[in-house]
Amino acid sequence: MDCPRCNKPLVPGRLAAHSLVEKVHVCEACEGSFVGPQELADIEVEERTAFIEERDIPNAKAQAVVLRCPACAVGMQKVVSTRDAKVVMDVCPKCHHTWLDHGEIEAIQTDSLFAILGQLFRRKER
Repeated sequence: MDCPRCNKPLVPGRLAAHSLVEKVHVCEACEGSFVGPQELADIEVEERTAFIEERDIPNAKAQAVVLRCPACAVGMQKVVSTRDAKVVMDVCPKCHHTWLDHGEIEAIQTDSLFAILGQLFRRKER
């Protein structure tokens, strides 16, 4: 399988050295990740807190490019992450695997301290 962004070979790997999620394919060139539906669910469960959240994700123009699924060669659909509205994931309508560009996993998993405090205040107001 080749990377849908840069056409380099995808290799089996982990999302991070300490990650529980192992069944992924990663692009060593652009650092994107190709994950199955269960692996995506595992990614979305992990949470990290940072004082200030810094995103290093592709710009809107790059995210708008239609990618082909590395497994099926089908055009992938754009889906906005429920955890971070600035993350646009590419999901295969056939095999349901997801392509996550470099930085998107961290953006999905990380909440800033300010965002967490804002959520707490909104809950108290209800």
